[in-house]
Amino acid sequence: MPSSLSTYTPAPEVKIDGAVPDEVPDLLVAATVEESAGGLARCEIRLDNWGVAGGGPGYVFADRRVLDFGATVEVAVGPPDERSTIFSGRITGIEAEYAADAGPTVVVLAEDGLQDLRMTRRTRTFEDLSDADVVQRIAADHGLTPDIDLDGPTHAALCQLNQSDLSFLRDRALPLAADVWLDGRTLHVGRRTDDEIVLRHGRELLSFRVLADLALQATEQRVAGWDPATKQAVLESADQSTLGNDLGADHGGGGLLSDKFGSRPATTTLPGAVTAAEARAVARGLYRERARRFVTGSGVADGLAALRAGRSVSLAGLGVMFDGSYRLAGVTHRYDRAAGYRTEIDVERAGVGG
Repeated sequence: MPSSLSTYTPAPEVKIDGAVPDEVPDLLVAATVEESAGGLARCEIRLDNWGVAGGGPGYVFADRRVLDFGATVEVAVGPPDERSTIFSGRITGIEAEYAADAGPTVVVLAEDGLQDLRMTRRTRTFEDLSDADVVQRIAADHGLTPDIDLDGPTHAALCQLNQSDLSFLRDRALPLAADVWLDGRTLHVGRRTDDEIVLRHGRELLSFRVLADLALQATEQRVAGWDPATKQAVLESADQSTLGNDLGADHGGGGLLSDKFGSRPATTTLPGAVTAAEARAVARGLYRERARRFVTGSGVADGLAALRAGRSVSLAGLGVMFDGSYRLAGVTHRYDRAAGYRTEIDVERAGVGG
C-alpha cells in the first residue's frame, strides 16, 4: 500500500571521517546531494570560512586539517534520534570563494563509492556471459558485494572498449530497465522495490510541472542485426505489450500514437555479431526506455530522505490525467539557511490516466 512519510527540516548533520567537526555545524551554509537512476551520487557542502582560528579571527579552513582530499563525508537528515543518511562518499574537490560583498566560503565536493568505477577505464572482452555475470565480475573487481536483479540473455562476446567500468555497467543496465546504486559496499543493479511514497500537491509536493509528449514515442521498436553463427539476418521487435504491469490501466504513449497518428515504428541496427535473443532483449529495453519517458515532470517537495532515485512515488492532486505512479529518475536533496531542507525531483511515467 502507498504510504505518506512525515517531514522534518533541520540542518543536516555532516560527518567528516566519521565524526562531526566542532567547526562545521555553526558554519554550514548549504548542502546539496544529487543522485540519478544511473548511479553515482554527488555532494556539495558550503561552509563559512571566517571565524575564530588559532586564538583570533581568521580563515577557519585555511589548511587541510579538517577538510582534506579523500576524507569520508556523510550527510544525514531528520530528527537527531532517527537520522537517515542520504550520502556517503569521499572528498574529491575543495573550492574557496572570496566575494567582494560577502565573507569567504569554502565548498567541499564529494562523490560516492561509484567514483572508483568512474575512474577505472579498461579495454577487455567478456565471452559467453550474461549481463548479470558481467555485473558480478565488475563488482568483484572493486571489492563490492553484488545484489543483482537482471533478466538478460547470454552474450557470445561483449567488448568494453576504452570505457569506464561505470559507463559499461550503465550500458548493461539501461536496456534491461535496471537502476544502479550503491548502499555501503553493496552494488545494486535492478529495480527498487521500496513501498511507494505519496506526495500530494499542496501538501508534501510544493510545486510541480509535467509534460506528456508523443514527439519521441514509437508504436514499435525494431532491432536489426546479423548472426554469423546462423549466417542470417536478425530482426526482433517490441511494442507496448512489453510494459506489462508498468503501464497498468494508463494509456501509453505508443498506443496513443497509434490511435491518433498511425503506425510510427523505430528501427535500430546493432553493429557486430548478435543473436536473436540479444536483439530481442535490446528491443524490449529500448522500447521500455522510450516509453517511460512519455510523461516527464519536475518539482519540489518537502525534504524527505526516503526520496531516492529509482524509487516509485504516487503523485496526487494533479487531476485524473496526471495523478498516479511515477519513477524517480533523479533526486536532489538541497539545504540552505534561507529555505531549509527540500527535495527536488525529476520523474517519468509510461502513461496518462483518463
